[in-house]
Amino acid sequence: MITFESQFSPTVNSIKAQIAEDIRVLDFRPDTVADFGCGDGRTTLALSILLHPARLTGIDNDQNVNNAANTQLSTLKPRLTELNIPLPIFIVGDVVTGQDLPSEVEFGYSRRLLGNVWGPFCENLAAAQQVLQKAICNISRSLSSKGWLIMVEESAQHNDYTKYLEEAGLFVQEKTTFTYSGTVLPMTRYVCRKQPTAK
Repeated sequence: MITFESQFSPTVNSIKAQIAEDIRVLDFRPDTVADFGCGDGRTTLALSILLHPARLTGIDNDQNVNNAANTQLSTLKPRLTELNIPLPIFIVGDVVTGQDLPSEVEFGYSRRLLGNVWGPFCENLAAAQQVLQKAICNISRSLSSKGWLIMVEESAQHNDYTKYLEEAGLFVQEKTTFTYSGTVLPMTRYVCRKQPTAK
């Protein structure tokens, strides 16, 4: 993997080190990558650096957050261009409704997405489960038939998403509880691949 620590902000570099740890299991170079719930774009930018020359799309359902991601991209654009790293694009899309999500994604990544998805429904377990199921199914639909997904969520929320992932046609190859270097918050990493559909 390429290291450009001197080229980018400490925040992007810190996230890049964590994401490198998450994606170490990938045994191929994807052409298309989606960062579901990209927030201000730092994870998408880190993925662009680590997985170039892949085409990266950052997706978030908040236009203001999307604007912040594009602002961050504009400051790094000269350096990314100089290093021949394709510029990611940021779009407004919704994993719960499935609106404006990309398709045929070879590798999807999400980090602390599901806690934000079900959080507003935490007082209503049935509604929270329904929202989770919709979000994971829509992410699965965005993946190509041989697509991979790495999802990282806070372990402290005491949620096991394996059931939802497998119901959405995603086989959980690895589930690991860990802490990122230099942090104390326990996280759970799910490494999934799309299950072939029966003929």
